[in-house]
Amino acid sequence: MGSAFYSWEKCFNAISILASGSGGLMERLRDAWFDSLIRLQGHPIPWPELREKFDDIGERLMPEISAGPEAVHRMHDDDLRKIASDILSLYDSVCREYVLDPNATEQSVAARQKP
Repeated sequence: MGSAFYSWEKCFNAISILASGSGGLMERLRDAWFDSLIRLQGHPIPWPELREKFDDIGERLMPEISAGPEAVHRMHDDDLRKIASDILSLYDSVCREYVLDPNATEQSVAARQKP
């Protein structure tokens, strides 16, 4: 299984959880992160700009989730919606890249970007 497919699969699973998971938005964000997206932390995402998007989402979401339910419920709805929107944007970008190069790896993408 290539890193492009794995990246797409984990983002797809996260979107499915956000769309049809149980609970409110925060619970669905938490589930999307822990049930799917967190697995991308140690796994290569072939496209550097998408790795940056993913890391940014994690940096904003993890401190709140790690602090426990009280901290999570103190997050503003606008912040929750922004993170959910960013996950949707990440998924959209991964889909676009995956369609163009379903066998992408970090090495193949880096080789294409060299002059």
